[in-house]
Amino acid sequence: GELMPGFHVSGCADLDFWLTEERAALRDRMAEAAWALACRLETDERHTDAGAWARRAVQYTGTDERVLRRAVQMLARLGDRAGAVRLYADFVKRLRETLDVEPSAETVALSESLRRD
Repeated sequence: GELMPGFHVSGCADLDFWLTEERAALRDRMAEAAWALACRLETDERHTDAGAWARRAVQYTGTDERVLRRAVQMLARLGDRAGAVRLYADFVKRLRETLDVEPSAETVALSESLRRD
């Protein structure tokens, strides 16, 4: 969710800028916390929960390929290769719709290696 979704004050660009920055900072913190929890759960061999939190970290970061690659690698380590491929496909769709760009060569190579193995 967003901080104060739908909240807008007409003619106050400074407030809009502040809200945008605060929302981004909160999403970053949520992503960091989700990733830390995923790593801890993987260490504790709670694979289903680890995978769920890794996916959540990707959702929070939106279009950050570094987080996606780490999450895809984690899901593959946990034995959820189909989930890793699905996470990649959903990410690529979001990247295209949001930024109208394709994933980097490094991210594509990771996906292809999952499909080959």
